[in-house]
Amino acid sequence: MSHAPAVKDRSIDALKGIAILGVVTCHAVGGGLPGVLGLLGSMGQNGVQLFFLISGYLTWQSLERQSGGEGRPGLRGGLRWSARHIGQLIPIFYLAIFCTLFFQGWNNRYWMGSSVSHVTAGNLLAHLTMVFGLFPQYSNALLSLEWYLGALVLFYLLAPFLYRLITTPGRALLFFLLAILQANLLPALLPNPLPETDAYVWQAYIGNLSFVPQLPVLAAGILLYLAMPALRRHRHDRLLGYALLACALVLLAGQMQGANHILYLPDAVLFAAAFALLFTSQQVAPCPVLVNPVFVFYGQISLPVYLFHIILLDYYDGYVPAVFGAPGDLFLKLAVLFGLTAALGAVLTRLYQPLVLRACRSGLALVRRALHRG
Repeated sequence: MSHAPAVKDRSIDALKGIAILGVVTCHAVGGGLPGVLGLLGSMGQNGVQLFFLISGYLTWQSLERQSGGEGRPGLRGGLRWSARHIGQLIPIFYLAIFCTLFFQGWNNRYWMGSSVSHVTAGNLLAHLTMVFGLFPQYSNALLSLEWYLGALVLFYLLAPFLYRLITTPGRALLFFLLAILQANLLPALLPNPLPETDAYVWQAYIGNLSFVPQLPVLAAGILLYLAMPALRRHRHDRLLGYALLACALVLLAGQMQGANHILYLPDAVLFAAAFALLFTSQQVAPCPVLVNPVFVFYGQISLPVYLFHIILLDYYDGYVPAVFGAPGDLFLKLAVLFGLTAALGAVLTRLYQPLVLRACRSGLALVRRALHRG
């Protein structure tokens, strides 16, 4: 029996929208906003943890639908699933790489490290083959934010095999605890393979910008999915839903203030716990303030917004002069950035990506027919 309905879940889209707007706000230096808005703007970078949590949940939902709720995918079926999901990322990702190199050039980036002077052939090849997440100096070196996709691709490759093992909430909880353990142990056990001048790249990679530290967050999403049938018995219980939402907001407020400390739990896991409560609250009783058309729309176009907002932000900072002074100019920047990313995201999601994927499927069909005739 399937754990989740096959209908599109607006609450999940809304949470993705909140996550991407937080990431954009953070990169636009939203921490400079006055009062609590500045705290929210600084915390926006942790919207990536919400993306990972949702990805873990949706991955298990997708794998279960592929298997029809019966049995587990074999090697061939698992590879097909991985190829399909990674392939869906490629059209927009390749376009983002092309545009970034065209507008920003092949010069060195901060996350390449000081021992490299430009984008190398190996760096570019790792991105085109989608394995850049395995290399510290490549994982965030072209777009300055692609590390998220690098970690997600590795998860997509492993997910069909993990799905054969993680079949119950108890196993998911054990996997979550083991993921926390490896996230704490591996940074201490693995030596820095980079030149000493690039030690900051390794520390960021092993501590945040890679698959290793984000695996507990993905595991939390898997645990949520397998526990959801029990939680759905309370669906439309507004009292429970709003109580969970209140708990999530309290935890997030503590994270914003740096006040939450639990022994041996990385910061990403604490955010995952808060976001898990937030996610569950919206599954039990969606809050209209959160599940609204604006957030849902941004959630549906979150991938191109994520990949292209840095390019738009660089051009805004380079060509738009100060007009109102702080914080007025920052509000103007955010308004322009949100508008431009919305327009670009809608075009890329609804026109460009479907056309490219359709063309690729047609091309593969032609190749298969030619091989069959041969």
